[in-house]
Amino acid sequence: TEPLGDAHALDADQALHRYLREAIEKLWGKLGQADRWRSRDVFARVGIVLDELSSTVLVMNLRARPGGFVAHLLNDAAAVGQPVRITFRMLRECPLSFDSRHPMVSVCENPSVMASAADALGPESRPLVCVEGFPSHAAIRLIDQLAAAGVTCRYHGDFDPSGIQIAHQMIVGHQMH
Repeated sequence: TEPLGDAHALDADQALHRYLREAIEKLWGKLGQADRWRSRDVFARVGIVLDELSSTVLVMNLRARPGGFVAHLLNDAAAVGQPVRITFRMLRECPLSFDSRHPMVSVCENPSVMASAADALGPESRPLVCVEGFPSHAAIRLIDQLAAAGVTCRYHGDFDPSGIQIAHQMIVGHQMH
């Protein structure tokens, strides 16, 4: 909200909030009932971060080059095959770098896929990123950092209308397979 000059400019009772939601509906179509109450997720679809701590991504067995506490956190969790949640703020303040240890990272939509991989394979599972529905800013930032390192990401999601829309966003917007 720094550019707006008011920390509350995007609060739900403010005119700017209503105008932005109307603009997003024009771009994305009518919002579903669940989206009407989750402004943070709706605004994230168009690149507006309302809360850098609530924007998270779930990661498992993704190893980063040493350098900073986020890389340390990821590497420690990967050593024991445990999923870990990282925030947009963490990724912004401690950008990650990756090397060829990860020729491919799988990206899924549903956290139950990651839970199953953790239960069945633990530290032997290939690296997995879960976007938990429409990708958060944290998920997009992580995927962009992977792409910048030359890591190929492949996406798998549900085959329903929302799943297809998410897949389209992931494949077109982030050059996924």
